[in-house]
Amino acid sequence: MQLTPYIIFKGQCESALHFYEKALNGQIQNLSRFGDVPYQRMGGDAQKIMHAQFAVDGNTLFMASDDDRPDAGLGDSGMVHLSLNFTDAGSYYGDAVFGKSPWLDSSFGLTEYGHRGVPNVFLNAPLKSDGTWNSAHFKNKEYDQLVTDYVSALDLQSQRAAAKKIQELLLDEVPIVFAYFYFYLTATKPSIAGVDVSAMGHCDVSQAGQKA
Repeated sequence: MQLTPYIIFKGQCESALHFYEKALNGQIQNLSRFGDVPYQRMGGDAQKIMHAQFAVDGNTLFMASDDDRPDAGLGDSGMVHLSLNFTDAGSYYGDAVFGKSPWLDSSFGLTEYGHRGVPNVFLNAPLKSDGTWNSAHFKNKEYDQLVTDYVSALDLQSQRAAAKKIQELLLDEVPIVFAYFYFYLTATKPSIAGVDVSAMGHCDVSQAGQKA
């Protein structure tokens, strides 16, 4: 699923668009003003933005408009709408490479991740600067080094130290949110104990045996 934010400003839409245009080297598209339509709101400004799209590298990052009416109820910080685009899994993942995948090319998306036996997969593929699943386009040299330190750590204390720094950095940057986790159930005979099964199907029977 691909999400496109729709941001409603209190009269600052055009200045915000030009700021992002310069900061992100993006493109303002399909801009229209309230004065472009055959009617105007009571007390409205005809030069304010009725609708615009903002894109980076041809991909729509967000849509925006002004609504500076005193009764709009937007508060001081404006309002954000989300436009949802639901697709089947095959269309969403595409070729699973940048430039040919809505999953990797969307500005904001929801993706189901399968369980993995070790955290290395989640630390590398979706978050490292050159990660093959990096749909957030997250690039942070400090993070990349911390992951290298974590993976190469030879003792638990060093690994925990690197993991702490990774967690603090990700909580500050928030390039990705793991919103929930699946619960998996595995059945064994009531007389068997010590079977440890992971959510991806790994089965550890090294401690399994009959209950006394």
